[in-house]
Amino acid sequence: MHGATGAWPAIWMLPELDNWPDGGEIDIMERLNNEDIAYQTVHTHYTYVLGLDKEPKNGATGLINKNDYNVYAVELHWDSLSFYINDEHSFTYPRIETTEAG
Repeated sequence: MHGATGAWPAIWMLPELDNWPDGGEIDIMERLNNEDIAYQTVHTHYTYVLGLDKEPKNGATGLINKNDYNVYAVELHWDSLSFYINDEHSFTYPRIETTEAG
Protein backbone atom coordinates (compact mmCIF):
# COMPACT_ATOMS: atom_id res chain seq x y z
CA MET A 1 0.00 0.00 0.00
CA HIS A 2 2.85 2.41 0.69
CA GLY A 3 4.25 2.28 -2.83
CA ALA A 4 7.83 1.56 -3.75
CA THR A 5 10.55 3.20 -5.80
CA GLY A 6 10.19 1.94 -9.35
CA ALA A 7 6.58 0.76 -8.88
CA TRP A 8 3.98 1.80 -11.47
CA PRO A 9 0.64 0.11 -10.74
CA ALA A 10 -2.08 0.90 -13.24
CA ILE A 11 -5.63 0.06 -14.26
CA TRP A 12 -6.39 0.81 -17.91
CA MET A 13 -8.65 -0.19 -20.72
CA LEU A 14 -7.76 -0.86 -24.34
CA PRO A 15 -10.02 -1.56 -27.31
CA GLU A 16 -10.77 -5.14 -28.25
CA LEU A 17 -8.91 -4.72 -31.52
CA ASP A 18 -5.13 -4.40 -31.46
CA ASN A 19 -4.84 -0.98 -33.10
CA TRP A 20 -3.19 1.19 -30.45
CA PRO A 21 -2.91 4.17 -30.46
CA ASP A 22 -5.74 4.71 -32.97
CA GLY A 23 -8.13 2.67 -30.84
CA GLY A 24 -7.22 4.65 -27.75
CA GLU A 25 -6.53 3.89 -24.12
CA ILE A 26 -8.30 4.93 -20.94
CA ASP A 27 -6.08 5.13 -17.87
CA ILE A 28 -8.43 4.71 -14.93
CA MET A 29 -5.51 4.90 -12.49
CA GLU A 30 -1.73 5.10 -12.65
CA ARG A 31 0.48 5.69 -9.62
CA LEU A 32 4.20 6.29 -9.68
CA ASN A 33 6.54 5.30 -6.85
CA ASN A 34 5.45 6.69 -3.45
CA GLU A 35 3.37 9.59 -4.75
CA ASP A 36 0.18 10.55 -2.97
CA ILE A 37 -1.60 11.22 -6.28
CA ALA A 38 -2.98 9.03 -9.03
CA TYR A 39 -3.06 9.92 -12.72
CA GLN A 40 -6.12 9.50 -14.94
CA THR A 41 -5.68 9.98 -18.70
CA VAL A 42 -7.39 9.53 -22.06
CA HIS A 43 -5.18 8.60 -25.03
CA THR A 44 -6.74 8.69 -28.50
CA HIS A 45 -5.73 9.25 -32.09
CA TYR A 46 -6.66 12.89 -31.44
CA THR A 47 -4.41 13.26 -28.37
CA TYR A 48 -1.58 10.83 -29.09
CA VAL A 49 -1.08 10.89 -32.87
CA LEU A 50 -2.25 14.44 -33.64
CA GLY A 51 -0.84 15.85 -30.38
CA LEU A 52 -4.04 17.75 -29.61
CA ASP A 53 -3.94 17.17 -25.86
CA LYS A 54 -4.04 20.68 -24.39
CA GLU A 55 -7.63 21.69 -25.11
CA PRO A 56 -9.54 19.87 -23.92
CA LYS A 57 -7.10 18.53 -21.37
CA ASN A 58 -6.78 14.78 -21.62
CA GLY A 59 -5.83 13.98 -18.04
CA ALA A 60 -5.75 14.97 -14.42
CA THR A 61 -4.45 13.88 -11.05
CA GLY A 62 -6.22 13.36 -7.76
CA LEU A 63 -5.13 12.85 -4.19
CA ILE A 64 -5.12 9.32 -2.82
CA ASN A 65 -4.74 7.91 0.66
CA LYS A 66 -1.39 6.10 0.53
CA ASN A 67 -2.25 4.07 3.63
CA ASP A 68 -5.71 2.81 2.71
CA TYR A 69 -7.84 1.60 -0.16
CA ASN A 70 -8.88 4.04 -2.87
CA VAL A 71 -11.81 3.90 -5.26
CA TYR A 72 -11.32 4.86 -8.92
CA ALA A 73 -14.17 5.33 -11.36
CA VAL A 74 -14.91 6.32 -14.94
CA GLU A 75 -18.47 7.08 -15.99
CA LEU A 76 -19.35 6.70 -19.66
CA HIS A 77 -21.87 9.25 -20.90
CA TRP A 78 -23.10 9.71 -24.47
CA ASP A 79 -20.98 12.86 -24.83
CA SER A 80 -18.09 12.37 -22.37
CA LEU A 81 -16.08 10.33 -19.89
CA SER A 82 -16.09 11.53 -16.26
CA PHE A 83 -13.26 10.47 -13.94
CA TYR A 84 -13.35 10.17 -10.14
CA ILE A 85 -11.01 9.26 -7.28
CA ASN A 86 -12.63 8.49 -3.91
CA ASP A 87 -15.89 10.09 -5.10
CA GLU A 88 -14.09 13.34 -6.03
CA HIS A 89 -14.49 14.40 -9.66
CA SER A 90 -11.04 14.80 -11.25
CA PHE A 91 -11.98 15.73 -14.83
CA THR A 92 -14.33 15.16 -17.74
CA TYR A 93 -13.16 14.40 -21.25
CA PRO A 94 -15.68 15.30 -23.99
CA ARG A 95 -16.49 13.24 -27.08
CA ILE A 96 -14.49 14.73 -29.95
CA GLU A 97 -15.44 14.40 -33.56
CA THR A 98 -12.83 15.61 -36.01
CA THR A 99 -11.86 15.30 -39.64
CA GLU A 100 -8.15 15.72 -38.76
CA ALA A 101 -6.08 13.09 -40.52
CA GLY A 102 -3.19 11.38 -38.76
